[in-house]
Amino acid sequence: MLQLYRQLTPQEKAARIFDLNRAARALSAARIRRDHPELSEREVDVRVAALVYGRELVRRATGIDPGPEYE
Repeated sequence: MLQLYRQLTPQEKAARIFDLNRAARALSAARIRRDHPELSEREVDVRVAALVYGRELVRRATGIDPGPEYE
């Protein structure tokens, strides 16, 4: 597997990273929706952003506090 990754072009590696990042965010959003079905899509997006960027930055940027579990 490692040998296959070594053979990828930089563009292919970047595409793999992008795809993995998108999949991780989708899985995070699915878990948040499962745990909090009452949330709007905007609130789910804010919580996913808080997982990536941190609670305080997201609170300042959006005006929405995702909650202490996103410290």
